[in-house]
Amino acid sequence: MSAPKGDTQTAQFSVDLG
Repeated sequence: MSAPKGDTQTAQFSVDLG
């Protein structure tokens, strides 16, 4: 999970979490 700071609520991160 290498998401940029402040971007933990993006769709990309959501997909990473499943």
